[in-house]
Amino acid sequence: MGFTTIEDAKVKQTKRNQNTWTARGAAAGRGAQRGRGQQQRAVQGELKAKSKKDISRQNYYLSNQVKQLRCNLRDNAIDVKPEWELITEFTKQTFDRVPTLKPVLMGTVRECGEIHLFDNSWDKATPKKPKALKVFEGKTFEESLFDDPIMVELIEQDKADIFTTDVIASALMCATKSNWSWDIEIKKFGDKIFIDKRSNDEDEEVINKENLNILDFETVNESALENQPMDDQTMNGIWPLMKEAKALNNSFLSACQSPDVTQTVNLDEENPFIEDENQIATRVGYKYKIWKIQEADEATGKKEMRICIRCTVHCHNGRSADGGETRQTMNVYSFNEYNPAITTWRNDIDTHLIPCMNTEIKNNSYKVSRWLCQSILADVDLMKFAFISRKNMEDNKKHVVLTTHTV
Repeated sequence: MGFTTIEDAKVKQTKRNQNTWTARGAAAGRGAQRGRGQQQRAVQGELKAKSKKDISRQNYYLSNQVKQLRCNLRDNAIDVKPEWELITEFTKQTFDRVPTLKPVLMGTVRECGEIHLFDNSWDKATPKKPKALKVFEGKTFEESLFDDPIMVELIEQDKADIFTTDVIASALMCATKSNWSWDIEIKKFGDKIFIDKRSNDEDEEVINKENLNILDFETVNESALENQPMDDQTMNGIWPLMKEAKALNNSFLSACQSPDVTQTVNLDEENPFIEDENQIATRVGYKYKIWKIQEADEATGKKEMRICIRCTVHCHNGRSADGGETRQTMNVYSFNEYNPAITTWRNDIDTHLIPCMNTEIKNNSYKVSRWLCQSILADVDLMKFAFISRKNMEDNKKHVVLTTHTV
């Protein structure tokens, strides 16, 4: 049996107390650390949960507010003067609440021009073996109503009450999807209404951005949430890209038409815009179609309203549409790649064609919707899209077709 002095007992008790408090402190430290970790993870989870919504809101704000205010494409082409009498006012929200019309096709009154066979060799283009696209330097006709002799004859014959073209009709039908401003002219003479594009100034040397009409071009990434082009003078600016996209559409339309004249479908009348047989110009078909958009109602005093629209048919695929001599018609359009940081078609389009196309439709919803409406008005059977990329991303003059897709 051993003996312990009072002093030794006090020392041992002090050490036990120190060890106890150290253990308690360590446990408290571990608990605090766990608490801080849980709190940090909770904060990170909260931030992560908010990130998608915050990013989408930020993208929407940048897309629809800041980015569009960086350019002058939302300015009025004509300033409204205070002395003008306000008859009525339309906004984008007004178009959303316009009652849906149920037009009735009354028939095609005139058919002019020619419809060429589509050259199927363009469907064989791949990213590994792209096909060079030659620049089309001829004339593409998108004439105004009063420069169209067929339309003038229909006006004189009182065939309809409203006259317009498929380009204008589709722009109005899809107006709520547009983010940039475009110009049309609505004129009324007597009981006739004429809806047409605002024409540019005659003096080409003084034309600047303020005088140009977006409907004369093809917009690029207008509805994109990200990667909208800037309004600058670089080749990837808004206006250079729109001119490039329009030129590519015209070049592909001209190049995809087969030179085999035996497969060309000649319509009832000659092309009203061709001045010479040897003229270098796009050869397409025009159909002047009439729809009834309002029935006569004696009780309310409403009279029958008819609209005449000049519709365009680009080509046909050589296959029979109904088992007879009628060919399946199609309209052709193109998407253009200009920045490898945004799209990588050469790597992706072989295996991810549909996702690539869906992305283009999302980023160009107004343009694609207009194309669809034009094709529906023309009553074509198919639409073909070409994916065109720059041969060298630093040069916007040379292009290649990577692939095509038909819907």
